[in-house]
Amino acid sequence: MPPLTDFLVIDFSTLLPGPLASPRRAEVGAQVIKIERPDDGDAMRTYKPIVDGESLLFAMLNRGKQSMAVDLKSPADMEVLWPLIEKADALIEEFRPGGMDRLGLGYDVLAKRNPRLLYCSIPGWDQTGPKAGKGNRDLNFVAEAGLLGLSAGNYGVPALPVFLAGDIAGGAPPVVINILLALRQRDGTGRGMYIDGAMTNRGSRRSSSGSNNINSRGRTMERNEAGVKPGGVDDHILQTRGLTMEFHGFVAVRNVDLNVRRHTIHALIGPNGAGKTTCFNLLTKFLTPTGGSIVFNGRDVTRTGPAAMARLGMVRSFQISSIFPHLTVIENVRMALQRKLGTSFHFWKPKRSLYPLHVRADELIEWVGLETYRDTLAGDLSYGRKRVLELATTLALDPELLLLDEPMAGLGHEDIGRVAELVRRVSEGRTVLMVEHNLDVVSDLSDTITVLTRGSILAEGDYASVSQNPAVREAYIGGVHA
Repeated sequence: MPPLTDFLVIDFSTLLPGPLASPRRAEVGAQVIKIERPDDGDAMRTYKPIVDGESLLFAMLNRGKQSMAVDLKSPADMEVLWPLIEKADALIEEFRPGGMDRLGLGYDVLAKRNPRLLYCSIPGWDQTGPKAGKGNRDLNFVAEAGLLGLSAGNYGVPALPVFLAGDIAGGAPPVVINILLALRQRDGTGRGMYIDGAMTNRGSRRSSSGSNNINSRGRTMERNEAGVKPGGVDDHILQTRGLTMEFHGFVAVRNVDLNVRRHTIHALIGPNGAGKTTCFNLLTKFLTPTGGSIVFNGRDVTRTGPAAMARLGMVRSFQISSIFPHLTVIENVRMALQRKLGTSFHFWKPKRSLYPLHVRADELIEWVGLETYRDTLAGDLSYGRKRVLELATTLALDPELLLLDEPMAGLGHEDIGRVAELVRRVSEGRTVLMVEHNLDVVSDLSDTITVLTRGSILAEGDYASVSQNPAVREAYIGGVHA
């Protein structure tokens, strides 16, 4: 005799996770009754391929089941359904949190009529929280759960699953296992229970098998944070080993070992001629090192070109503001956003094809405080606002690591505070590495400071320790203050 003989399941689910779980019960003897809409039934009945008027996918997911067309808002239809619910062993539903309650079919109501009922909900998001009432799709699910990050570590760009990984990994298997466990408990207590099968929650646990530090910092993971990287998961987004640059016998950068931690502001300081900008040019590949290596997100990028580095998520600004002076503010930002369209050589497309970018461009312009200058020529802006515009264009590239080369250079006193606050805001959710001479700004913003002199690292640490270092004071000839 099959192990689940006389086990009755009422299946309110549709599409994939719930229906994928319930035929497994039918295969081991359970009676599964699928509840469908009376007008057009389950949406999956229309999914291709269609053979002899029937969807093969629907047939696969619903094999061995019985089906009932029920209008859940019709008292007459519910009079037919209630007797089945009252004798059911399990119920599966995929409504958003509160959906079954609004139909009068919530767990509290049904448990009173059937105390032995195992009631399993499979919402896309958790039952509580800011996304609880929102819909979900498989790609949203695998991204939020961290599964996409597992494929992004070596390449910088996630690989999309070729199947519905979220529905399969986070839906069906946990539902089957949890109902069987609950059944075992009911055999001892005689009472049913509520089973929360939120898919995002399940998928996060599954993705953790590929990375032990998923969500370990108590925040939403950023791209690549759970990435599988050569040598294992690392808290450093950028590292150099023995980085050296020699110009015809003159060594501008000598054996620099740099370690930049994720989601921090790391400052590179030193007196004039210390090698800071040369180091920046090496990191962003405007110069090729004569020795050493550079690793970004676990990938050796020592010989990678500057354009490829930008595509990988490392973007820089320059000491001299780099904008298009004869274009407006929004056109400058839109120019940076165009890269994502892949239309670099589409010369004959009409200008209006770029208008969909205006929504994101306006968001960035407002974010940096230039909304009143949206249609102003960039060349007519003050120098401080040009620097702010350049920051907006770099953000348009959605960098994971932002390198700022003397962002306060040439700014008036009234602009420094505004730009410094922007840098602080920019660092939320990303990493910033900056060269800066304004030590008040460095002390206020930086988590870690690396001091260069004559092309080598002199000291490293937080501002308090670095500023008290006698060697640093001597290098600055008393210029560093506590």
